[in-house]
Amino acid sequence: MKIRSIAIVLATAGTLLATAASASASTASSHVYHAGKCHASGQDALCFTPDRTARAPVNMHAHLDASPSQYVEVQWNIDCQTRDGGFASSDGDVTRKAPFRVKVKLPVGHPVSCDIDGNAELMGSSPNGFDGSGYVSLRFTYHRR
Repeated sequence: MKIRSIAIVLATAGTLLATAASASASTASSHVYHAGKCHASGQDALCFTPDRTARAPVNMHAHLDASPSQYVEVQWNIDCQTRDGGFASSDGDVTRKAPFRVKVKLPVGHPVSCDIDGNAELMGSSPNGFDGSGYVSLRFTYHRR
């Protein structure tokens, strides 16, 4: 009887610890931080995000929206400080039909911080067109270590 009671207590304690660890891990990794946003409207609408700093990012995304739905070109530049005090930079661009989310590749693993800026432009009904009209918005998000 004692062994069975001890086994039940140990199994319950193990389940509680696993649940607490899982909740703690998901809470830490699920918080989304913002690193700049912009919006514009009109013919060939174009918006620019101000240069913003992301502290200890592990990943970063650009989120694009357009109304009416159409192709949007997004461009970004990212400068990161490395743990040894150096710097690494990269840039990128993507054209897709909005709404969409695209991963922004960090130029170095586990940076101390990264400064990012970007822009988004309505392209219209073709990815090579310049007949966009309406509303466009861009925002950068990231998760921390």
